[in-house]
Amino acid sequence: MFKNFMSLGTVDTVDTVDTAASSIPTTSSVVTDGLEYINDSASLSTTPVGSRSRLIRSVGSSANDIGVGLSDEVISQARREMLNLVDRLHSVGVQSDISLPHIVVIGSQSSGKSSLIEGISGIKLPRASGTCTRCPMELRLKRSDAPWRCDVFLRFVHDEDAKYHGHVAFGSPITDPDEVEDRLKRAQLAILNPLHPPTDFLRNPIPSASHSLGFSQNHISVQVQGPNMTDLSFYDLPGWIASAKHGKTSDVTLIEELLVSYIEKPSCLILLTVSCEADFEVQGAHQLVKKYDPDGQRTIGVLTKPDRIAEGDQDQWIRFVKNEEEPLDLGWFSVKQPDALQLKQRLSWAQARAAEEEWFRATEPWNALPIILPELQEELDELLQTTEDEIKELPAPPSDDALAEMMRIIASFCNEVARHTEGISAGEGLVQSINTKQAAFRRSVLSVSPKFRPYKLSEAYAALTPEPPIEFLDGEEEDKVLSEEAFSMDVEEVMQLLKHSRTRELPDFYPYDVPKQIIEKTMRKWEAMAFDYFYGVQTVLYEHFKKLIDEHFKHFQSGGLLNTVLIEAQTQIKGRRDETKQRLKWLLQIESRPFTLNTRYLAEYKSKFLAYYKTYRYKALNSTPLNRLQSYNSGHRGDVDYIAEALVALNKADFKNVKEYDLAKLLPEDDCESALEVMATVSAYFQVSCKRFIDVVPSIVDYDFVQGFSRDIQGVLYGVIIKDNANARCRSFLQESPATAARRSKLQMKHERLEAARNELSTAIPAKPKEEEPSWKNE
Repeated sequence: MFKNFMSLGTVDTVDTVDTAASSIPTTSSVVTDGLEYINDSASLSTTPVGSRSRLIRSVGSSANDIGVGLSDEVISQARREMLNLVDRLHSVGVQSDISLPHIVVIGSQSSGKSSLIEGISGIKLPRASGTCTRCPMELRLKRSDAPWRCDVFLRFVHDEDAKYHGHVAFGSPITDPDEVEDRLKRAQLAILNPLHPPTDFLRNPIPSASHSLGFSQNHISVQVQGPNMTDLSFYDLPGWIASAKHGKTSDVTLIEELLVSYIEKPSCLILLTVSCEADFEVQGAHQLVKKYDPDGQRTIGVLTKPDRIAEGDQDQWIRFVKNEEEPLDLGWFSVKQPDALQLKQRLSWAQARAAEEEWFRATEPWNALPIILPELQEELDELLQTTEDEIKELPAPPSDDALAEMMRIIASFCNEVARHTEGISAGEGLVQSINTKQAAFRRSVLSVSPKFRPYKLSEAYAALTPEPPIEFLDGEEEDKVLSEEAFSMDVEEVMQLLKHSRTRELPDFYPYDVPKQIIEKTMRKWEAMAFDYFYGVQTVLYEHFKKLIDEHFKHFQSGGLLNTVLIEAQTQIKGRRDETKQRLKWLLQIESRPFTLNTRYLAEYKSKFLAYYKTYRYKALNSTPLNRLQSYNSGHRGDVDYIAEALVALNKADFKNVKEYDLAKLLPEDDCESALEVMATVSAYFQVSCKRFIDVVPSIVDYDFVQGFSRDIQGVLYGVIIKDNANARCRSFLQESPATAARRSKLQMKHERLEAARNELSTAIPAKPKEEEPSWKNE
């Protein structure tokens, strides 16, 4: 609510709220006694804020070209409209039902609130004895091209026994600023005497106030408009009374309740006035404010009457303006109001501001404070750099040559697509994500390797023998985990298939159809695996390029370019998907018929698998001579490894690279030899074909789908976007969104303000004196 409140324009310092602790405000000042942040053609005075001294100007140094109070010639129309809306909501009295944003000026009695408000508004308030603020006063300042005008209203929202309720006009509009003071004095009497008709107090003489209230919660509404005003609304509340000795007990309670009813709301910005002529600790208004804003997030502190500080006490007040004492997020300001003599002289508003500026310039220790601390310039430079970076992040403004700009944008996007499809080394790129899918695809194909059992069901005791590892596949299938869906078959089933499939084959030969049937069964999961991989890659590619499209065309939503590119990309992906699916189906049809010219690897794998299955079978049946040889050393030559000796002897006989499992080929044949041959053939062919399949499927997906999209997308986009009446179409596509245009304008205006401020600072900060050269350098 607080940030929203500031953005309504009631203070005209949105940037001050967002960056109060670390950034220079970039528009006109927060409410101070007629003081604004730096602007051109302004005289300078010193008012420290926060932890550094801020450069400000005393508004009104020239009555001809300076606006009144917080006036600023550059006012946001949207902010003004929002302020008007809040004012209209106040006018209908809805603030009694919901919390509307508002500013209040609060302080102890005689703390200088009235002079501060005069500095803000440019109007004079009643100052005669007994005319202190006894009811809330709402001031609405509004910039207008019409002549200066002031309207006074009475707003009765409390005291149910009163005769008058609602918003009551009090007198005709005022066109002479000198008449405002008397009108406000009469208006306060009307508020404090609700049983009298308000018009009675517009006549002379003023009626007796025998039934006058001490204070009232009803308030006066003062609406001032003119060419030198700014859009600002705030409330002046009665001064805090510390104890009953300064007023009736009922008045003390009423004032505290009244103040709390405003400042307790999070939507309330508090302008706290603290007088320097009294001890800070005894000024109860600050304690009350701190109770409802303990962190100082929505309080602006203003020190008044610095000319009345006792000799020797200046340093303790300087600590406030440096934000070292009772720190506030929005900082502390100091103002110097007209003294008693100047009040009697009835100085004009501009004269009062000039006197204030001169006092700060001539009085110690205030004039000892630097106009600008160096760190403010550093802060300004940082803010300028940040603003420039934000401007650079915006898309380039629409080009005069829309067709050339469109071709450049499309080419840039397509080059980036090509770069991503080729692979980028940083981060989780497209190719890295596809590589992960490829590895998963490889594991899934290997997981359905055929599982043959080289023993019969009648030899069930053989199943108790652990399956030996396939050592010759080490390094090829190190990450294989056999799936439960893998095809499995025992030797007896193979023998039955051989028996029932024989036709005219010679003895010891087996039909071609037997291994073909088994091979087809081992490959029955390949189709699902291939398409699972393909669909995974499709999802990865779509999500990756959708993100890439958003990055490149996110600033072109308004003209429909982003949506057009997304639709064409989806269409292109769908087209490449359909073609790739057909190519994969073609590959699966080819793989359904066993074929290879890789006879060398097929023969090597078959020989190794045959030896493996023979060894496995004979170990399982406990009938292999290898087992007898391995157990023979128990009684005769325990230190001899006959298998190792046999391998050494064979090597000496020039039989190189013979492994232990090769000795299984020397085992005698049994009645399952043909079945073992078939099992070895199928297992060998699976190794050859699965490696081919694992390579070809990703290659098809990559070439036809991934790279195919990259090859075609540029031509597709050119064909769809750059066609009939190309310049007009491109201009429409590239039109800037209202939000981007508004942000660009806002940043450029901010940059101009900051540049202007930096130029002012460069003239305000004195140059460092040139250091004298050491005497020894001249010798």
